[in-house]
Amino acid sequence: MFKVMIIDDEWLVREGLKTTIAWHEMQCEIVGEADNGIDALKLIDELSPDILLSDIRMPGMDGLELVQTISRRDSEITTIFLTGFDDFSYAQQAVKLGAFDILLKPSDPHELRKTFGEATRMITLRRQQMDYTKILEKHQRTSQPFVLEKVLQHLLTDTASMQDMQLLYEALEGFLEPFEAFRVAVVDFGGGDADALKEPGWESGAAAYFRSCALTDPIPMNSGVYAVLLSEVGGS
Repeated sequence: MFKVMIIDDEWLVREGLKTTIAWHEMQCEIVGEADNGIDALKLIDELSPDILLSDIRMPGMDGLELVQTISRRDSEITTIFLTGFDDFSYAQQAVKLGAFDILLKPSDPHELRKTFGEATRMITLRRQQMDYTKILEKHQRTSQPFVLEKVLQHLLTDTASMQDMQLLYEALEGFLEPFEAFRVAVVDFGGGDADALKEPGWESGAAAYFRSCALTDPIPMNSGVYAVLLSEVGGS
């Protein structure tokens, strides 16, 4: 369900919108209402609506000021404005502020249903895109160690190709760019764990060197054997 807030200084308008529109048929529910922008802000923080159906001209804080304020907090809220015929100049400003649509009062139920259908489809698409981005980011995080392991094995055996280097560059998100040269170090912990590099007793020597110039976390190669990509600028 999509959460909707109605904001209008006229009680009859708010009641008419709540009772004459079949909100559930549009997969929407009215979660709150306010008669001015100041009170609306408090409810927005509390209720996190998906869509605001707001009058433009209201006392205290009008709809334009309200949208300017929430845009600095949450750009994901979709705003549909209600306005009288004589407020065309306000409507132009609303468009500049990113209003999804502007409906004339008194609102036509069929036009309102059409607008809300388009708005909910846009929100659904935006959510799907965000979910897909999160999946890609998760895949990148989980697959990165395997990519690095493969590339470092090729570097160790002097069989790395240009494709390997591109994979390495992408896995490190461009972090290799400042370095003209790098080395691969192999560390044998004798069956131990690479977390030993983080223990207090390893404050000097090899561990300190690794921490100062390592471009990657230790990548497991075999039992207790790890490879670390080192920059040339960290030492010789």
